[in-house]
Amino acid sequence: MSAAPPLILVVEDDADVCTVLCTFLEDLQHRVAIANDHSTGAEILEKLNPALLVVDIMLQGRDGNDLARLARIKNIPVLLMSGDLKSIERLHEENAPFLQKPFRLSELEEWVKKLLPTHEDKTPAAL
Repeated sequence: MSAAPPLILVVEDDADVCTVLCTFLEDLQHRVAIANDHSTGAEILEKLNPALLVVDIMLQGRDGNDLARLARIKNIPVLLMSGDLKSIERLHEENAPFLQKPFRLSELEEWVKKLLPTHEDKTPAAL
């Protein structure tokens, strides 16, 4: 029996963007949980312990960076998204994994492949 694919948590307050991201990731055979706000994202992050967090920096009412910090404390890789020029400049300087909006879905796919833990990493070494 094969293991279930890793869970990706997408936190994005733009419903259209969220739909596109989730559909694309599901088409790539990933399991996806979605949150449209900071508090729901934090709750899912705590309860489901996803393998990857994809989060918009500019969420209504709260900063997506808070969720990124929470994920990093739990050793969960983070992919940030932003269309805000100041945020983009800061992310460039920090060399953080991020997607500049608008982005191509192929860019999302590349980052997911880089950031998701591979199944091979969890395979015990042969004796």
